[in-house]
Amino acid sequence: MNDECKIEISNEYKTKLEKISEVLNVSISKMIEIAFNEFFELVYCDTDIFLEKIGLLDNLREVINE
Repeated sequence: MNDECKIEISNEYKTKLEKISEVLNVSISKMIEIAFNEFFELVYCDTDIFLEKIGLLDNLREVINE
């Protein structure tokens, strides 16, 4: 199954994606697929980094230290 999902991005990011897509000769959808795979890998393998980047690690530490 291949569902379509639409997300809003700034014109700046859209322009950058289009330029990178052209330089690499890779479709934007393929680049997004790769980016999501990398994101999921980060969440799965480097949980601390992910939690810290989104600001949850400090919150969790505070709860544990209460």
